[in-house]
Amino acid sequence: MAATKSPAPQLFNGGNEMAKLMLSTGVLQKGWNCVTELQKQQPPHPFSVNHFPRFTIVAFSSSAAPVLDEAQGRLDRSLELLDENSSSPLAFLVTRDNTQISIHRSSHSAFLQFLLNEDLKTQLKELQLKKPGNQKQTQLILVGRSLGGSVAALFALWLLKNQSERRDAQIITPICITYGSPFIGDAGLQRAISKVEKLKSHFWHVVGDEDVVPRAFVVPRLASQVVPGAPAEFKPFGTYFLCSRFGCTCIDHPDSVLDLLQISFPNLGDVDPAQLHVQEYDYGAVLQQLKGKIKKKSNAQAQGNSSIQIGLSLQLQALGIIAHEHQRCFNVKQGAAQLLIEMECRETVVDIRRKGAQNPNKKFNDAKKQMALLEWYMKRCEEGEMDYYDCFKERSAERDYDVINFKNILNRYWKEKVEEAENNPQTSDVPLRDRFLFSGTTYRLMVEPLDIADYYRKPRNRDYMNKKRAPHYVTLEKWHEDSLKSKKEEPKEMKAKTLTEDSCFWAHVEEAALMVKELKGRREKGDMELDVLRNELKNFEGYVWKLISNFSLSTTVFSENSSFMKWWKQYESELKHNSEFTSYMKSGGYLRYK
Repeated sequence: MAATKSPAPQLFNGGNEMAKLMLSTGVLQKGWNCVTELQKQQPPHPFSVNHFPRFTIVAFSSSAAPVLDEAQGRLDRSLELLDENSSSPLAFLVTRDNTQISIHRSSHSAFLQFLLNEDLKTQLKELQLKKPGNQKQTQLILVGRSLGGSVAALFALWLLKNQSERRDAQIITPICITYGSPFIGDAGLQRAISKVEKLKSHFWHVVGDEDVVPRAFVVPRLASQVVPGAPAEFKPFGTYFLCSRFGCTCIDHPDSVLDLLQISFPNLGDVDPAQLHVQEYDYGAVLQQLKGKIKKKSNAQAQGNSSIQIGLSLQLQALGIIAHEHQRCFNVKQGAAQLLIEMECRETVVDIRRKGAQNPNKKFNDAKKQMALLEWYMKRCEEGEMDYYDCFKERSAERDYDVINFKNILNRYWKEKVEEAENNPQTSDVPLRDRFLFSGTTYRLMVEPLDIADYYRKPRNRDYMNKKRAPHYVTLEKWHEDSLKSKKEEPKEMKAKTLTEDSCFWAHVEEAALMVKELKGRREKGDMELDVLRNELKNFEGYVWKLISNFSLSTTVFSENSSFMKWWKQYESELKHNSEFTSYMKSGGYLRYK
């Protein structure tokens, strides 16, 4: 009897449950209390630091910079463009494939004003440090209302780059919670934030159904809701905690956020922009009311034919869009039905992409397996008293051809990894985390010699360094060197390395071998450029001697039939001088190298 195939798990939306979880933590209420207490302070203070057992909340005032464009008499909707030449402290968010981002001008100006406060910067850097040992860790949370929330969000981004200057410091990524804040940037900023994996769940925006300020830069899609002069460039990012007197829900798809902000405020087009600054919304009272609601059994009626449809309909009921349609105008009821369809499509697309995307850790582990196979190959070559470089170049055994596949898989993985890192906002001098940088360096030292061997197998090929070296090798090498500069130098281990520390060593050997061959040919012709070749070979001597002195060469470099030893035998017959290197080689010092 054929086994019955189990049905595929249905897509589910847990936005309402996530909202209830956030409410139950009490963080949203405490954040709002810190904001309101700061606003009451006399004389006014730009920020406050509030310590709690499990977290520290830094609240930002919304009165530090003007929200209104006084010349126009309405909310300033202008954007400030940042590119790679910008002097803004947030210009690090610009990347090769995201060359421009725009930030709300008033929010950016307020942020720059706050940035002049050295006390604030010092405290933020200290608060994001992990405590040593078994001390209880506290989460740093940045909060603000309206423009203050925008400033909090920009500081959360600034802290990515401007972390503690202590080299051994471990950093806590801050959480940002805004209350009734308008959008702060365009699609470029949205893309930049989505590239930083650790930021995706660290921005929370609390928005009430009757608060018009967070909707100030939303461009309605319905003709009856058009706001004159509103730009189309502003885009949301992060998770939106949308609330009403009926309930609350969490939404993180940016297009769904835009739609819900419009449909839950049907008269958006009738709002006078000049009055936005006087609009008040008591988030404290709403959050308190909602916290009481979650303790009671909900009477919401689930609608839909699938788990995702049911989840989405419950979200709209929490915002009073479906269950209380009698309170909404006709075009909103029709819009709600269409919105449900669009939201389901978006959730489905996201789920398909998520399932189709390979787990980064799995890809990393697959690459490590190829490295293990390559290590096995290197060991077999060493047992045969040959360097794996020469084994692969000569390809006299079947296993030498198997290595081609290992090499190609590893090259594809690391080219993608380096490109991905380069296209992310550069939050540190070394874009790869230590674990990946160590693996990338090991990969470069092991695999680049194979690419060099491939290149010089063709007799006419020369100058690998300038003509063939792949850019991702250059980048990995630079990141490795930058990483060494930022770390405390440790005493060097005085013994030979398993891997030669210069991944381009064999390219230099091949060029030196070609120079010796050229030297012999030109000597026979009486060429006047012999001195130039001899000087270049002396430079190569110095380069090798430095590697030997630092124990930076693999012992297999001195195998009897290695390309290096073949070069030496040819070069020795042409010597007309003595040096530390030549004396070392002539006396057989390399036989004791280990």
